Amino acid sequence: MCTNQAHREETRREEEELMREMEAAKARRQALEDEVKQGKLKKKEESAKKKATLQAAKEKEARLAAMRAEIEAARAEEE
Repeated sequence: MCTNQAHREETRREEEELMREMEAAKARRQALEDEVKQGKLKKKEESAKKKATLQAAKEKEARLAAMRAEIEAARAEEE
């Protein structure tokens, strides 16, 4: 009878160890998934920032071109 009880105890310990290993693996997987998400978010933010910077540069260039055109028109009127 002691052998049977010892066997059950050993089986229970092995099951508990397996559960701990599975939980640890699940936690590691979740951490990796979170890192991937953060990387994707960072890339998305960088892309949006780059797009906004390019748009601002285009707008500034358009304003400068309009100012140049006004100056040229004013010079042409003076002549």
